[in-house]
This record gives sequence, C-alpha cells and structure tokens, in this order.
Amino acid sequence: MTATELYLNAMMIANIKHDNANTANIMVIDGKLKYCGSITSSTTTTTKFNIMSNRLTNYYSYCSSSSSTTLSSKEIISNILTKLNKDERVKSKEEVKRLKQYEQDLEMNESLLDFHLATFYSQGLSNYLQQDEVKAMELFKKAADKDLAEGQYAIAMNYLTGSISNLFRPIFPSIINYDDATSTTTNNESVIIGDGWVSNGKQQQEGEFDFKQWLKAEKKRVLFDKENHFKLQQQQMEKKKEGLRWLTLSAIQEYAYSQFTLGMILLNGKFEMTKNEEQGIYWLKKSAENGDINAMHELGKYYFQHAEMSLIEQLAEKAQDDEVEIKVNKELMDQAIEYFGEASKMGNCESSYRIGSIYISGPTEETLLKGISYMELATSQGSGEAAFLLTMLYRNGLVPQEYRPQDIDNIDTTLLDSHHQLSHHYLNIAIGLNDPTALLLLGELYFNGNDPNYPTVNYKKALHYFSESARLGNSDACVNQGVMHFNGFGTPVDYQAAFYCYQSAFENNPKNEAAIRNLHTMHRDGLGVPKSQELATLYSNLLIKLKNQSETN
Repeated sequence: MTATELYLNAMMIANIKHDNANTANIMVIDGKLKYCGSITSSTTTTTKFNIMSNRLTNYYSYCSSSSSTTLSSKEIISNILTKLNKDERVKSKEEVKRLKQYEQDLEMNESLLDFHLATFYSQGLSNYLQQDEVKAMELFKKAADKDLAEGQYAIAMNYLTGSISNLFRPIFPSIINYDDATSTTTNNESVIIGDGWVSNGKQQQEGEFDFKQWLKAEKKRVLFDKENHFKLQQQQMEKKKEGLRWLTLSAIQEYAYSQFTLGMILLNGKFEMTKNEEQGIYWLKKSAENGDINAMHELGKYYFQHAEMSLIEQLAEKAQDDEVEIKVNKELMDQAIEYFGEASKMGNCESSYRIGSIYISGPTEETLLKGISYMELATSQGSGEAAFLLTMLYRNGLVPQEYRPQDIDNIDTTLLDSHHQLSHHYLNIAIGLNDPTALLLLGELYFNGNDPNYPTVNYKKALHYFSESARLGNSDACVNQGVMHFNGFGTPVDYQAAFYCYQSAFENNPKNEAAIRNLHTMHRDGLGVPKSQELATLYSNLLIKLKNQSETN
C-alpha cells in the first residue's frame, strides 16, 4: 500500500475533504504515515485523521511483515512459552506442569503442535496471543486432517455446538484472571447505549429513528427467515451429521473425551440425533476403560436408574397382585455400585454420595455404616449434599452411638461423645460448601431459636440464610423468604416482595403446595398484585389436582 493510498483511506474514513495536490506531501517515514504539508481542517478533524492514519499504518506494517515471514506452529509456541516462563505473575502448580509439558511437546509431531496452537488461539493468551477462532479452526482442521484425535474432536464440537471458544478448560487461568481483574481499559470501538443496544459509533441521533423503514425491514427479514427455515434446518442437520462423523473418527482412535461425548449423544438423543441406547452404552464403556471419570459416573447412573425402574414395575405388579415378591435387581445394582465405586476412587464426590445412599438404604447396620463411610468420603471430596445428609443422620440419632467417623483426625475430640455436636460440625461443613438445604436448615434454626447451638431467635440471620438458599434454587427457602417479607420478620412488610418469592418457589418446584396456597391467597386478596379471582381459582384447582395425584399414588 503506497503512502497516497494510506492517506486517501485515512481521509475517506475520517470523512475529510482533501485536495489531491496535497497528497504529494504524505510520506511513509520509518514505517509510519507522515504529513509534510498542511491540511485545512479543524483540530478535531486533524486528530481524527491522525488516529485513522495510525491504524492504517499499523495494518500496512502487519501486511508487510506477515507477507515476508510465516512462523511455524513450533516457532510461535516456542516464543510464547519463553515469554510465559519469564512472566512474574503467579502460576499454579498445574500451570507450571502444563508449561513443562508444552516444552516437551515441542519435539513431538507437527499435528500435535498445530492442535496446541489452535487451543491457544481459541482461548487467547493474555497479551501474548489474541483470541482468534478463525485461526483456531484452521489449525484444528489441519491437525484433524492428519488424524489427530484431539483435532477431530474440536472440529466435531464446532459442527455440533457452533463454537470452540469454551471447548477445553482454560490453559493458564491465573494469567487470564489476572488480566480481567487488573484491566482498566475500555473498548472505544463499541459502547453500550440505551437498553443494551450495541453501537459501533454509527448510531442515529435521537429523533432520527425511522419506524416505517425499520418495520419494512423487519417484515422482509421475517419473510426471508420463513422461506429459508426448512433450508436452514437441513443445513443444521447436515452440520450435526458431519460433527458426528468427526466425533466417531476421534472416538475410534481411543480418545476418551470423544468416546464420552459420542456415548452421551447416542444414549440421550442429543443434538436431535436418533437415540441408540446400545451404541451409547458401548461408547461410554470404552471411555470408562480409558479412564474417563465422567463416563464411569454416567454408567453408574444408567444402571442405578434401570434398577429403580425394575422396582417401580414390581410395585405396580404388587398393587394388582399382593403375592408378588419385590426384589432388587442385583445384577443392575452391582453394576451401578461398580461404576460409582470406580469414579469414587478417582475423586468424584457425586459418585461417592450415590454409592453411600445405596448402602444407607440397605437392610442392615453393616450397610448403614458402610454408607456413612462413603458419605464421609464424599464430604472430604467436596460434596455439600453428603455433609448435610451426615448432619441429619446425627441430628436424628440414626448413627450408632459407638460409631467413630473415619476422618476422626480432623474432628475436635470433644465432639465425639455428642452426636448433636457432630451434627453441628457437619452442618458447618455443608454451609461452607454452599449446600442449599443446609442453608435452609440454618435459617430455620435462627428462626426458631430452640437449638442448643442457636438458642436465640434472630430473624435477620434467618432471612439471610433463607435468601442464600433461595438464590441457589431451593423452593422451600423461597417460600420461607416470602413469609418473612409478608409478616415483616427481620425486614419491613413488603407484599410485593413476598409475592415474587412465592412465584420463584413455584417456578423452582411447580408441586410446592405451600407456594401454591400462598399464591392463591395473594391473587384472591390482591396482596402485592392486582386482585384476580381467575388466577386465584387457577391455583386452587392446581392444589386439588396435586391432592388427587397424591392419593392415587
């Protein structure tokens, strides 16, 4: 690009009237656009020209450099790793380990390096490499064409989901998070105006909006969408089929993530694909064999659900014939326990909780104690649900008095002789893990004020914990939160706030009778909302329907 071309482009974008005779005074000096004469314009216009000319100069430099040298994936990654190793910002042990692995991989084949660089581009690496999904896709495709399973997986997921930006876990999260926390710059290229419209600086001035023109364009767009709907559906389905093809190619190469994803798609009919339970289980088992913890857990759930379905069918038969003997399908339950057990050993807290629940519901004290030990393991692995269950087991006296927790070294010995204190110990753990039911219980303890550890009524704290639990989606907590606002416990009376709480409770659980009763009352009496007998009747009819269903069951 010549100096004149740069100048004309800058003038055109800046909307400056120019005299062609003056273009001779524009020169490129040291790679930068310089004006050696005078431009008759305002200060604002001159500034505008300078900004645009700088941008075009940078683009000119980029084009010149990129055309002369093209670095290989190995060279780019090597340069980035050198900079990252000198970065003074703190990196986690996992990130340091990952850096060393990347350095070792520099000696590996080209397809793996293309994949690594594609991952860098898909996420962006702070100021070392800008995020660029187009380049990422080119490199993923390059790796996939060389039969790299990871690259094939990335291509497959792009076809299926339409994006690769969140495909893999962040490579160096501490660096990215550091930038997010310290960045004070704003993007002047686009600003948020009005009710969230995004403008690139070309928005119309207030009062210039042409509604008729907009409506005409909208009608045209809707008509176009309607005419092309079937075609778009076909295109989307073809993309998904292509994604499934790439995923299968990757899975055949024993890539566990692909095997797991393919298994879940076929098992559940995701992405509008035809369900194939047999094939889905096959690929999940292959993934589990290759060490995928999520596949192990999903297989455990699959066999447990089928064991439950077998029990439900037997109960239905017993309702017709009292002589029918109900038995747990041992084969299915053993398979569930086996897969949950494998995932539990690898640190999956939900699997530990599931297997603990199976044993706790067993017929003997031996199975109960085994279940408790799994709940303790799940708690140590980070399960708030398990910690809360232990809370309730100790609180209700269901743990044998002589039993001692397996994590006894981490428990104050003064608590061991009091199951109530052990209950309090596990409740605190569950609260720390943000378990919604534990937060609800703590709110109730503060509301009632009749527990040895919470002997005083404290409505403000009760409301706080009800609100925290409600925020996590607990329907009963939403009801309690509404009751606090309705009656003015720990907060001024606010019928409207109470109504919204009851509404949230109903949305979280459409079978919550307390929420339905309260919504009926609010609509009937016009409390917090306009009075509506029609809506009141709707909720009262819903209560009758739920009662009839309960009696039938």
